[in-house]
Amino acid sequence: WQVCASHPRCTPPPAKASEWLHISPVDECLDVMKKEHSVTDRSVKVAVSATVAANTWLDCNLWWILIVVGTLLAIFIIYGVVSPAQFPQAAMLRVANNQRQLAREPGRPLRREPQGKRGFYRTATVSFSDIGTTVKRSQGHALQLRAEKGKQIAVLTKGTTLERFERNVWKTVITGDSKQAPAPNTLVERTLTSGGVYRVGGQWFFTVDF
Repeated sequence: WQVCASHPRCTPPPAKASEWLHISPVDECLDVMKKEHSVTDRSVKVAVSATVAANTWLDCNLWWILIVVGTLLAIFIIYGVVSPAQFPQAAMLRVANNQRQLAREPGRPLRREPQGKRGFYRTATVSFSDIGTTVKRSQGHALQLRAEKGKQIAVLTKGTTLERFERNVWKTVITGDSKQAPAPNTLVERTLTSGGVYRVGGQWFFTVDF
């Protein structure tokens, strides 16, 4: 017979490996025992030698390991969904080949452009080709608009010039943070000006209202 006994989880095993076991047969076996072995009592006392095996470290700690791993996984997933920046809901993009046409453009939601919505650990970023069409970042780009916290939109250029129309004059925009004083007719901008009219590479124009 193999007898298994229940023991409190992760407590030290008993020092004594031999115990007394009381065995009580079921009713249908009692008649056979009485007939063949002249047994009149319903119970039999048998000495057994027990081998005691302690629980492994994993058996003792698996429950809280699963809780910790599950909690960390939930935090990782939730943070990956909510932490990336998103474009403002009201951000409207207008693109045209000339400044006059730009004023007549009705505009389209920036979030509807390729990569315009944030993803899992991915900030919403809209990329433009050198002719003003929106493309995926993997296809190469000349300019990018990237969502930032506080409903701001960062602008980044790559191998192209960026200008902003200010006080009836086109001024060159230096994107990013610069510690040097800007030259005449030069602007240093890390984020877009809402409603500002921009010219890219001297070829196409855009503005974003947000």
